[in-house]
Amino acid sequence: MATNPEASDLGPVPVTRKRRLRAALTRGLVSCSLAAACSSGESSSPEVVAVALVPNGSTTLTGVVATAVSPVPSVRVVGSDGRPFAGTTVTFSVTGGGQVAASTAVSDASGMASAGGWTLGPTAGSQTLTAAASGLTGVSFTAAATAGGPAAITVVSGDNQQAAVGTPVGPIAVRVDDQYGNPVSGATVTLQVTSGGGQLAMSTALTNAQGVAAAGGWVLGTVPGPNTLTASISGGASRMFTATAIAGAAARLALTGGDAQSGDLGAPLATPLSVRVTDTYGNAVANVAVAFSVTSGSGQLAPVSASTNSQGSASTSLTLTGAGTTTVTASSGAIPGASVVFTASTGPTIVGSIVVAPDASRVQARMRSPAASIARPTRNATAKGGDLPVNESRRWLSEGAALIDTRGRLIVSFHKDAFSLPMDARAYGDASVRSQASAAFYAALQTFETEGLIRRREVSPAIAAVRVDVTPGIDAERVKRLLRQDPRVLDVEEDVVVSAHRVVAARPLFGWSGVPGWEAWTAGWHPAAAPPTELYPSDPLLADQLWHYRMIDLPRVWKVTTGSSAIRVAVVDAGVRPDHPGVAGLLAPSGHYDFTDGTTLAYAFPQPICGTILTFQTVRGTPADVAAPRNVAQAPNDLYLATSPASCWTRSTSGSHGTHVAATIGSPANDGIGGVGVNWNVQIIAVRVLGLTGSGFTFDVAQGILYAGGLPATFTGAGPGVTVQMPPAHVMNVSLGSSSASTVQTNAIAAAAANTLIIASAGNAGSSAPNYPAALPEPISVVALAPDATVASYSTVGTTVDIAAPGGDMSRFWGSAGVASATWNYFTSTPGYSYYQGTSMAAPHVTGVAALVWAANPGLNAAQVRARLLNGALDLYSPGIDNRTGAGLVNAYNAVTGTRGPAANTVVRAIDATTGAVRRAVTASPDGQFTMANLPTGTYHVVAGQSEGPDPTLGVPGRRFGWFGATGMGTVAMNAPSLTNIGVAIGSPMEVEPNDTRPQANPLVVDSWVSGNLMSPDVRDTYVVRIPVAGTYTFETSGVLGACFRGLEVDTVIRLSDVNNVTLADNDDTAFPLASYPGNRCSLVSMSLQPGTYYVEVTPFSGDFGSYRLHVRSGS
Repeated sequence: MATNPEASDLGPVPVTRKRRLRAALTRGLVSCSLAAACSSGESSSPEVVAVALVPNGSTTLTGVVATAVSPVPSVRVVGSDGRPFAGTTVTFSVTGGGQVAASTAVSDASGMASAGGWTLGPTAGSQTLTAAASGLTGVSFTAAATAGGPAAITVVSGDNQQAAVGTPVGPIAVRVDDQYGNPVSGATVTLQVTSGGGQLAMSTALTNAQGVAAAGGWVLGTVPGPNTLTASISGGASRMFTATAIAGAAARLALTGGDAQSGDLGAPLATPLSVRVTDTYGNAVANVAVAFSVTSGSGQLAPVSASTNSQGSASTSLTLTGAGTTTVTASSGAIPGASVVFTASTGPTIVGSIVVAPDASRVQARMRSPAASIARPTRNATAKGGDLPVNESRRWLSEGAALIDTRGRLIVSFHKDAFSLPMDARAYGDASVRSQASAAFYAALQTFETEGLIRRREVSPAIAAVRVDVTPGIDAERVKRLLRQDPRVLDVEEDVVVSAHRVVAARPLFGWSGVPGWEAWTAGWHPAAAPPTELYPSDPLLADQLWHYRMIDLPRVWKVTTGSSAIRVAVVDAGVRPDHPGVAGLLAPSGHYDFTDGTTLAYAFPQPICGTILTFQTVRGTPADVAAPRNVAQAPNDLYLATSPASCWTRSTSGSHGTHVAATIGSPANDGIGGVGVNWNVQIIAVRVLGLTGSGFTFDVAQGILYAGGLPATFTGAGPGVTVQMPPAHVMNVSLGSSSASTVQTNAIAAAAANTLIIASAGNAGSSAPNYPAALPEPISVVALAPDATVASYSTVGTTVDIAAPGGDMSRFWGSAGVASATWNYFTSTPGYSYYQGTSMAAPHVTGVAALVWAANPGLNAAQVRARLLNGALDLYSPGIDNRTGAGLVNAYNAVTGTRGPAANTVVRAIDATTGAVRRAVTASPDGQFTMANLPTGTYHVVAGQSEGPDPTLGVPGRRFGWFGATGMGTVAMNAPSLTNIGVAIGSPMEVEPNDTRPQANPLVVDSWVSGNLMSPDVRDTYVVRIPVAGTYTFETSGVLGACFRGLEVDTVIRLSDVNNVTLADNDDTAFPLASYPGNRCSLVSMSLQPGTYYVEVTPFSGDFGSYRLHVRSGS
């Protein structure tokens, strides 16, 4: 700096100072003596004043925050004479948070003034101390405050990061501050991994000007979870960083469970198939999609794809659906090329198919029975209902009918259109139409009557028919020729005889005491403890009816319906006894009518009735019978020829064909009287067309058919245009006929069929010769079956038959092989019950079923009910329609429900042949396939049976049942890992002979049944049963179709013994409440047994023979 050469003792004055002094002189602040600019002419001794503050030393300082600055800042006060100026008060002030020791100071003799000390504020940066004195320019000292030593460390970034195991996270950064929060630069930060097993690329880092130290290269450990890193500074302060290591990318797929299992078909394997997905370090990887697929064999997976859970596991359930070994492959798209394979098998397995017998199997079992082919034995009168009494040999259907004189009785049928009359018979319900028709037909015949060729005319306007009598002495053939010359005439025919279709014999039913009589028939049974899908009433003679009612499946349908009083059934027959309690309650309150001829002499001379003074000469009966009102239609008598040639007519002790038919169609149940009908509730309308000998005239029959069909009908002696009519019946039963077709009958049937379903008996010719009206297209023609379900020996067959039903065959077998129903004892005038046989007895079974169909389905029409009957029939011979039974055996259940039997599941059981224990039970598929898998090694009986509807019980007699084995119940040996294919036939299982001795015993299992036959020399059937667990077991016999000791069924005895042949129990006869079915001649043993082997012997009582069923079941 330049100095002033004129300076005083203050020394040289710098140029800058000189400038200040001149400025001060200019302002008059300093004396001329101090400044060289003063002229010598100015005052020589001016006043000295303070003119400046001069810093003592540098004004730019450095220091650490919150510490004293060194040196202490001070100033000199300079006077106007350039010399130190004392006594000036100097104030010191700071900015930036610091403080001074003294805020004021007075300059001393040297002009010096000091703050005494300047302590910097706590904030780093520039801080200022200003010295000021009044009137002087202040002096500012600037101090650069630097941060103190490292005292605190804070996280700047990089905490709480996440990365895959073994990979680096992002950089981390901390800031180091002094104790006042000022960033400390150049501080050393020490870095150390404190958990998680990770690694660092550097162990220390220096802070920058902002106090921040940053570091990268923190690689996380190889185990998922928290990793920590600690950053610390000298003095101990530290901060921790946390990073979460997660599993890495899926790298490996491993099988962890469920391999090499064996299990049953249709059930998930016990252990799921599971895999685990891990990364390179073996850590579980979640949320990885794993696909499972069946790569061989057969199985179902659920699910087929799964995501791994937090443990890296994914699993699926495998259900084996096919026998043998199945493999499943697991793979993941996240791990290319990686897969694992599971294997599973069904273990020792039986695979098979069920062969189901036809619907009629339980009936066909009777057809296969050896008892079906035996000749009728010579037995005493009490056996099987006894032989037929000689005096019951019925000849009225042949010789009696032949005595009726039909000469001169003609029926003239006209063309309706020739008279411009309506073609539809229903139009003749209008009185004016009837009147017009009657007048026209009378007029057409007037000439013949005027000429004396004919007399007495009865007009049936609905079918344009007139019955005429040829005048005695006139050649009937000539009259016929003359009538046929009229082009308006359709046909002229004889009014031939029609007869009821009952044949050969009737057999009164005996009471259990062996004495016939009403009191023996009213004791009643208790209701049978039958299967829950069947219903049996308590009527005392049900056991005698059982074979023909079970043949058509009535006990099952009775669970659905037992009939309805809203259904009207017309019985076109020989009349019905209204006073018989078996039908009285079901007869309609009105509508009955008698169409038999009581005017024309049917016999050449009066016919005497044996033991009485009564005679008759008309088919209607005695004079008293003829005088009876027509709207009663009772059966006043039932006569048959006592000897041949006839000397008199005997009154029947088991008579009234119409009553027998009617009571089969419907008879009240559970009333403690006699038997029961197909319907327990129905309205029966008696339409009498046959006389007291069981025969009548074609024209009268035609009128009865019209009447039953709801069409106008005439009768003997009716005046011109006089007819009777009622509302049509739902169904009519016509158990009669002749070998001749007639126009009048054909037209009557066709007309009535428009309103009413017609059921007709096929005839009893024992041939294929057609019988009418059954052979006409409209009626359902019914063939008769014997108790063995074969066509009865007498029944008409052929192309015209439609359906079959039980009609009995006592001529082939014995008394109780007939159809049991209500009859009348005309000797004692008391009601009774008898066995009849004939297609007359078969037809009302079908008629009764038709009524049941309508009761359950009131909205059906006649065509629909007809279809139900035919479509529901069971094939007995070749499938489809045949010339023996038409559509087959009528089945009540099928017809009523419109099904082919109740819903049924077929359950197959593998039963340990050594212990009798059930090891597996599976339900066969609808097509009959089954698999029993994962069986323990051993030897098995394989049996199959069907449940029925809501009842799951297996092995119930009558339900399809069977076993593996062509000659009895066989065995199947299973050794791991064998696979065996078998077939099991189910239907009506039969015993296998010989089985007379214990070594020959047929094996049976618990909850099974078998049918058998006993007849000389086979007088014992033996069965072996293994009981698996302690408990109560029951061994019971029943009839195949009927009751024991009825029909073709044997009176059984059961004996139960142990392996040592010690008798444990035996039984001859059992009735309710123990017996499961009606009757009292079957056998039952029920007792508590321990596990083991037992033998059951079935023998006949007292030399009896026939068929039976044996049921072995758990429980009572």
